[in-house]
Amino acid sequence: MNYRNNDRYPRKARRRFHRAFFSWLHNRNSRLKTPVFRLIKCTDRFIEFTIDGLNPALSFGLSTYDLGVHVDWQGESWDWLIFFESCPMRVSEGFVCCLCEDYPLTIYPSREALWIDHVFEPFLKWVNEDLTTQHWLSLDGASGYITSAKVGIKPDPDAVINMPVWMESL
Repeated sequence: MNYRNNDRYPRKARRRFHRAFFSWLHNRNSRLKTPVFRLIKCTDRFIEFTIDGLNPALSFGLSTYDLGVHVDWQGESWDWLIFFESCPMRVSEGFVCCLCEDYPLTIYPSREALWIDHVFEPFLKWVNEDLTTQHWLSLDGASGYITSAKVGIKPDPDAVINMPVWMESL
């Protein structure tokens, strides 16, 4: 199942958070350095997708409330590199994020506005500024035990496995 940025959102995207993400993605198409996404799995509560050219060990997971970058190696969940999340709470003037510790809390007119500021825009920045500049995915640990993963410009000499982040150049 392919998602090209000319689609509004996948047909199975029924959750408000999912629809908001794909609507935002559609409108931010020109700002992404990696404009073509491919859906891997789409259920009512979770959408997994990837970027064309990205190592198949890496994928993105969109739950009903957060967005994360997942590493799966040889069929085993190895690590989550990063999460973008929020916790919208309704107040009389709109919505605030109950995860924020800065006071006064920013009030957003809608959940979607809060999600854009706390989840979607930081994701865009991370993809454009961090992920697209990294060359190596380094895995550490032992299958079935404690495992970790990170991306970097150079291979990690202490890692168990080093592999390219990008299967083809951007």
